Amino acid sequence: MPTLTTSPVYPVPGQKVQVTFSALNAATTHVVLTPLLAPVDSELREQIDQHGARVEPVFNELATNRFDFEPDKGGVYTFTLREEQRSLERSKRHEKDTQGSPNPTVVATSTVTISIGEELTLQVGTGEDVTTLRLFVWGDSIRATTLEQHGIATPVLDEPQSQAAENAAIDSSVVSALEALSGQTATTVLGSFNSDFEAVRDNCNTHFSSAVYHTNSDALRSLGDAYTADSIVAAEKSVNELWARLNDHMLNVTNLDDSVDPPFPATHQEPDGTTYLITQGASSTRASQYMALADILVALEVHKDVSDAHLTDDSSASVAGSLLLQVFSAYVRALRASSPASPPEQNSARALLVHFGGFTAV
Repeated sequence: MPTLTTSPVYPVPGQKVQVTFSALNAATTHVVLTPLLAPVDSELREQIDQHGARVEPVFNELATNRFDFEPDKGGVYTFTLREEQRSLERSKRHEKDTQGSPNPTVVATSTVTISIGEELTLQVGTGEDVTTLRLFVWGDSIRATTLEQHGIATPVLDEPQSQAAENAAIDSSVVSALEALSGQTATTVLGSFNSDFEAVRDNCNTHFSSAVYHTNSDALRSLGDAYTADSIVAAEKSVNELWARLNDHMLNVTNLDDSVDPPFPATHQEPDGTTYLITQGASSTRASQYMALADILVALEVHKDVSDAHLTDDSSASVAGSLLLQVFSAYVRALRASSPASPPEQNSARALLVHFGGFTAV
């Protein structure tokens, strides 16, 4: 089976790609490469749609030659590769000299592909403090790109809409979470949102129901297994319910169950007035659901350590979750940081005054 090797190994649209051929039949002298399928809106796709089976080959040369390819769209380009054996004894001496250019012998035909990086984005953040997660994929995996080779370094959080978002995007923990995406398959990065939700839900329930940390157990506030996140619709409902229950738990809200008489007692010695949720819950978009779930995860971490509210601090382990949830969680922690990271091109006072003081950079 023929092998196509690209340089760079992971090319992006608009980049010149050098393609070489190997693992060809020993008798092959020439290669003919004809486009079969190309990404929508690409130049090759237009040619295929216009000419169909009569589309012109993009390469018809010696097998040892290099194919210079400059794709304009990311995606998978599929070609028919025809291996031919041609006589190189002599060239034609006159127009009707058929002996000088014998018909080529087809040695083998196969289908080959060239994968060009596809750029994907996802909104991360809440309110004004939003930024864009940007990355490139080849095949089934995410790969890092560099400024030197590709013109952009990814995975990255860019296009921040506020000073707080700009500070959070360069936080070392956020950068580490982004770097962890590189080289991973999409399946590994995503894990399962439902599994992420169930892990955070169960972590909340364990804390709620404990009589070790609380004056009274808050087990009635636990969220049952019937609440799942195995669909976009279910996730919105379940995440918002968990968000509300954690909020009520931290604020010492009583009378959760009207059937309880006397009213359900307060759980904490004092309401937790220091911990807060930074989102308003989730919407029907997966990005908002990741953000709200990360918000719950991080708020619970902070709440566990509030000594004024608890008999003793809850030192139980938090939830890591999928690699993608870890990006959102790191971003939430960075937004909540009392000493945010300052972009290297800015004076440190600017980051603090704009982030915490409400100043505007002119």
